Amino acid sequence: MPPVTTALAFAVVTVAATVQGSVGFGMGLLAAPFLIQLDPALVPGPLMAAGLVLTVMLSRREWGNVNLPAVAWILAGRLPGTLAAAGIFLALPDSAFPLLFSILLLFAVGLSACGLRLPITRISQLSAGFLSGLMATLCSVGGPPVALLFQDTHGPELRGTMSGYFVIGSTFTLMALMAVGRYGQKEMWLSVPLAAAVISGYCLSSWTAPYLDAGRTRAAVLALSTVGGVLALTQALSI
Repeated sequence: MPPVTTALAFAVVTVAATVQGSVGFGMGLLAAPFLIQLDPALVPGPLMAAGLVLTVMLSRREWGNVNLPAVAWILAGRLPGTLAAAGIFLALPDSAFPLLFSILLLFAVGLSACGLRLPITRISQLSAGFLSGLMATLCSVGGPPVALLFQDTHGPELRGTMSGYFVIGSTFTLMALMAVGRYGQKEMWLSVPLAAAVISGYCLSSWTAPYLDAGRTRAAVLALSTVGGVLALTQALSI
């Protein structure tokens, strides 16, 4: 990438990683619409790989707050969702990806903004995992379905549970992207500056997590992501 593009991508991912480190999700939701404008190759593979680095660090920090049974059920749903997304990648032409990305991104924003309260059951956990795996593999945004389910839990449990889930779920997604040719040597190199950015964001989140109001931060994430999603949709429809 050109130096200016690299610097902008680094800044975007640093801010997005700080948000996720503070509230438990939001990195893909916030960063993806802007990264796809800078360079479409940054999404989904490189952003997903950088997110994996972040969630490993967050899981270590929040390990005592991880809801392991919930993580297991959500992962059971994510695997078929990831496989379904891999099939979509093989079936659709590359020209269809920008439109699909923008639609899924706006759907993710809608899920996070709707305020729906769902009971936490095995069925709802499996369903959230399936939808999360589908969306994460296609556009690097897998957090909203799971965050919606656990939105009433306290901050440390939300961050811990989602980070523990993302570690394994993101690994599933990267393996699927490799299998369909969407994460190769080029994407690995593009992951390097993004991974450095998430380390910066993680360090910042250690200071912001105890003080940020989750509701206010989430509103900002949704607003910025809506703008990015609309821009991506406009660009896709103009192709």
